[in-house]
Amino acid sequence: MSRSVEPRARRIACGVCDEVVNGSAGVEVLDQPFYAKDTIATAGGCLASHYLAAWIIARLAGHDAAEGALHYVAPVGEKGEYVERAWRNITPYLHGPAPALV
Repeated sequence: MSRSVEPRARRIACGVCDEVVNGSAGVEVLDQPFYAKDTIATAGGCLASHYLAAWIIARLAGHDAAEGALHYVAPVGEKGEYVERAWRNITPYLHGPAPALV
């Protein structure tokens, strides 16, 4: 599994990385599913793509659009819990202005 890290961030969120990555690349591996700074985001684990997509959608199209996307992909019978968990992980990183759409 390959990983790319933006050099300025120097932090990655990863559920499977170990000291080899942390020590050899000089990158701090965080024990959390999602992390973002400015316009760069990283995520690890089975919900990584969902968190990244929701973060991007929330920044570009707003909260309601992101919540709709999360609700759509949430497992039947777990939608409320799933959406709440996603917001808990990405909300701290939604501050700041959204990038302009080109």
